[in-house]
Amino acid sequence: MLKQFLKSIEQFGSFSEADQKLITEQLKPINLEKGTFILEQGRTCQSAYFVNKGSLRHYRDLDGYSEVTINLFIENNWVLDHTSFTSQSKSTNNIQAYEDCELLELSMQSMHELVALSPAFFRLGKILEPPRNEEKLQLKTPEERYIDLMNEKPELIQRFPLKHIASYLGMTPETLSRVRAKVKF
Repeated sequence: MLKQFLKSIEQFGSFSEADQKLITEQLKPINLEKGTFILEQGRTCQSAYFVNKGSLRHYRDLDGYSEVTINLFIENNWVLDHTSFTSQSKSTNNIQAYEDCELLELSMQSMHELVALSPAFFRLGKILEPPRNEEKLQLKTPEERYIDLMNEKPELIQRFPLKHIASYLGMTPETLSRVRAKVKF
């Protein structure tokens, strides 16, 4: 479980064995059943989670009937509500396990403790960067968005229903069906 985690933090820079030991001591393993929330609308995001196994959906409930998918997460992804976490404000979004999950939790308090121990941990701030640029997404055609997803994260299409994929790409399920009929891989 820790091997994948340690590999994931390498993208932020190299950490000494002592630093790796410090960070792994701060991690809390969590098992979630499908359908369980790690964040609900109205609560403040206090932790970042590394997905070791499973998948989660980050979404906003618009009116009790309609939802907008903000992000989809699978193994080796970091999961958090960036706005809520960085501003320590109530979230307008939910994060829910789509499949049974094994996560590693790194709380905000743990991050602060790590930074106090070693300046190397400032690099973990990269976890807090928003995952995709919404403005760039809106400038692309539906076909371009789908092709980008197929090239960058094809496993999402295999793991999540098309209604969530369509919402994530900012289109209706009907538009996604037309796009899929046009675009052949």
